[in-house]
Amino acid sequence: MNKNFLCFDEWEIYENTPYGSGSSRKNWLYNKNTNQIGIFKYPKKSLGQVTGEYWAELMAYEIASILKFECAKIDIGTYKKEIGSMSYMILLE
Repeated sequence: MNKNFLCFDEWEIYENTPYGSGSSRKNWLYNKNTNQIGIFKYPKKSLGQVTGEYWAELMAYEIASILKFECAKIDIGTYKKEIGSMSYMILLE
């Protein structure tokens, strides 16, 4: 498990995806150097406290990897100085 936060500041906002819904704060990002696309999800807050959904996604990815289940790769990192989780797009069009 990678315990270091990645920095996604060099990634650009990606407007060309039809995927995603819900009320959670998130940004689709594009890395022009690697052509990767991912959705950066900001932590939710409940009663003023940050919930653990963003790191729970990383735990689910790690468990899926151990069990050899196909799953989107998840990293924890920052985008514009805010922490969140990056879920990399696995769908091929």
